[in-house]
Amino acid sequence: MGIIVLIPLTPLILGVLIMIISAVCSPLFDGKDFQTGRGKKNSEVCLQKYWACIIAAMLVYNREMTAAKRKLVDDFINNPKVCGSVSNADFWMLIEKQMIEPDNLDEALKLAAGKLALDERMKLAHLLFKLSVEDDGIMNDEWDLLKKVVSNLKFAKQYTDHLIKFYGPLRSFSDTAIYNKLHGHLKQRKKEETQNNDKNAAKSSGSRSRTSGANSQYAKSRNQSGGGYSSGGSSYSQETSSSRQGGTAQQSAVNSLAKHYAMLGLTPVATADEVLDAYRSLAKQHHPDLPKNVGRQEECVELMAKINAAYDAISASLN
Repeated sequence: MGIIVLIPLTPLILGVLIMIISAVCSPLFDGKDFQTGRGKKNSEVCLQKYWACIIAAMLVYNREMTAAKRKLVDDFINNPKVCGSVSNADFWMLIEKQMIEPDNLDEALKLAAGKLALDERMKLAHLLFKLSVEDDGIMNDEWDLLKKVVSNLKFAKQYTDHLIKFYGPLRSFSDTAIYNKLHGHLKQRKKEETQNNDKNAAKSSGSRSRTSGANSQYAKSRNQSGGGYSSGGSSYSQETSSSRQGGTAQQSAVNSLAKHYAMLGLTPVATADEVLDAYRSLAKQHHPDLPKNVGRQEECVELMAKINAAYDAISASLN
């Protein structure tokens, strides 16, 4: 009788055991191992885990969570493509946990590059850059992290250059050696420009000393050529006209460059260091992502476009 009772109960017992094991083991897996997520819910937790890992890596440098920063993160994680079925509160718990016990950032970035769509990776990059921006600029350790993120997320060079150019002026160069290494080409070109001006001045002086001899030779050639005078005069007139046209174009370029210097609050005699300092100072006043400029973002976008154009024109003139 005992055997007869046990046989039909065996499938039921096995089913109960499976349910118990599943209920006990499921909470143990919270996505810590990025590579082994299984099922829809666990794969979502896995996804949120490495989003949280990357965001927390930046928040570690800026632990003061202002309302503006929290809104940036909230806007990002409230995207269904990002948070899935994970609640906002649970996502913040993941971030806080990652700030205390971070997982492998390199592994998280590798998976992000492989699994996330381009637009999601771009949103993530922009979020991290905006979180790094403070009124005192972007610190060196934050900048190093941002470069690592951008590199690992496999963006095209054009987009990477855009991010570096857009946020680069906000970087705080506490190390003079780093500052000179990154921007030494401007100083070198300014030095070469000064040397060339000195050489041109010396040539001009030497040319004036030979003017009387040249005029005498020209007069002698005119007397000997006779009818050739008209032709020679025409050639001289053409050369003079060409010279004037060249001078006009050069003067126009000088005037245009003077406007760019003025945009930076400088004159054309400014040194390379003064150009860089003025550029970065203006960026720290008017960059649209600075917390203090929340109420004037449209104005700042237009102003920064003019500031960048002025700096680019001056830089190109020194290359």
